[in-house]
Amino acid sequence: MPPVLTLTDITKSYPDGATERRVLSDLNVTVDQREVVGITGLSGSGKTTLLGIAGLLIAPDSGTVTIGDTEARHCGSQAAHLRHHDIGFVFQEFNLIDRYSVADNIRIAMTGPDSDARATDLINSLGLAAVARQPARFLSGGQKQRTALARALVNKPRLVLADEPVSGLDADNSRIVLDMLRQAAADGAAVLVASHDPTIDQITTRTVALDHGHVHDLERKPQR
Repeated sequence: MPPVLTLTDITKSYPDGATERRVLSDLNVTVDQREVVGITGLSGSGKTTLLGIAGLLIAPDSGTVTIGDTEARHCGSQAAHLRHHDIGFVFQEFNLIDRYSVADNIRIAMTGPDSDARATDLINSLGLAAVARQPARFLSGGQKQRTALARALVNKPRLVLADEPVSGLDADNSRIVLDMLRQAAADGAAVLVASHDPTIDQITTRTVALDHGHVHDLERKPQR
């Protein structure tokens, strides 16, 4: 079985005044089913860019992104289908619709006949039932992150991408988020997590450290 995610020879640069700043250089990463891979590195090392490319939100300058056995494009109907059905993204800034309720923010991402029941299960398991009808603008940071996580998981995606998912959360909310990411992997997803927070180590099976756009180190842990 091929990896769920394969990034091959990925290069990405951004304009920096009169020059360009290379963020990723010929980067190669794979994530298998039921694997939780952590991405570490200093600010500006390319973690968020890597996630954006993996999630088909940012086009690389060169290289390929493969989801399963499908070489993915970063625009058009194929990319939209993969993002909607196969990829769940937990954004660092939540990206919720403030005027929508918790339930509606989750359901807006749903596909499939059993998604409504799945949304209800996630609302309950993430402790959001009491605020399910509240607009997102009234939520705490922890409630927003749990809502964003539920939205990412509602379609049981093959690939889950999370950008700083426990940043700024208290211990209880961090535990809930980490437990759900671990469970997503146990249920068959490939999970890629970018974070500065060392608590992510509780769930990762492997760590990819980025340094000046390159994979600096790979740490594989014994299987639990």
